[in-house]
Amino acid sequence: MNVLTFFISNKILGLAIIHTKWFQTLATALVAAWFTQWLNNNLTRERERENKLKETFKEFYDKIVPEVYGYFSIETDFKKGHDLKASANPREIKKSILETISENMIHINSEIHTAYRK
Repeated sequence: MNVLTFFISNKILGLAIIHTKWFQTLATALVAAWFTQWLNNNLTRERERENKLKETFKEFYDKIVPEVYGYFSIETDFKKGHDLKASANPREIKKSILETISENMIHINSEIHTAYRK
């Protein structure tokens, strides 16, 4: 006779074991271990998501933001016709921005990808 059949045949004995201190301690320890693992996994996922966003910023935004800022400052400069250097061509800057975006597509999220495709 194995332990399981012994407990099934003696229901009262099985209930008595559930109410013992050592079983309650064991059950509490197992529930606490499960909760700790669950919490650790959720926090790890959150940290990985934050690290991915930081990495995206370093790899993509860090390269593209200065170029976009330069493009807008040249394009909206009211002295554009006579004060800017002849080598400052907004079309070339826009082309280099689009090339930078194309080269770094693996680092962008879906919102930027949709805006780029439009």
